[in-house]
Amino acid sequence: MYMNFQSLVVLDAFLLIEIIAIISSVLMILVAYFTSRKLLKDSRQTSLLPSSSYFKRNHSYSNSFSFKKKKKLFQKLTTYVEDQQVFLNSNICLKELSDALGTNSKYLSLAINSVSKKTFIDFINHYRIEHAKHQLINIYDLNYTIEAIAKGSGFKSMSAFYNAFKKNCGMTPSNYLKKHLKT
Repeated sequence: MYMNFQSLVVLDAFLLIEIIAIISSVLMILVAYFTSRKLLKDSRQTSLLPSSSYFKRNHSYSNSFSFKKKKKLFQKLTTYVEDQQVFLNSNICLKELSDALGTNSKYLSLAINSVSKKTFIDFINHYRIEHAKHQLINIYDLNYTIEAIAKGSGFKSMSAFYNAFKKNCGMTPSNYLKKHLKT
């Protein structure tokens, strides 16, 4: 019996050592987890702050692209858009236009924003709405529906067409049609 008791004491000691080892492993894992989490959080916060090289690069970027250059690029853009009628393409994007004009999309976007005081999509939608207005006035000659005119003017959906039309004209396409049929 004495032997049995000794074995239990030795067994309990080994069990106690294993429990201590497990607890210390769990504690080390928790410390590592929270330390890495804090480091990740700190690195995200510092990456959100602009570095001095970032500031210099972007500051000189906007200074080197004067309003005169923006206006020249914008005129080149309007000529291209009007001649090629790219606004009729419902998938037209800033990158595609900048490639066609031999510039980058950041410069083109700056030119549109600065000169027209519009976003790229508002700029394109302006041309689409002008095209749609011309089509609406001739709707009976062309035998089109308003939906066909919207699609033919480069809009992907009727809701986009109605929203853009109201934004540009202050009325719905139907009201525009009624107004111009009276005159």
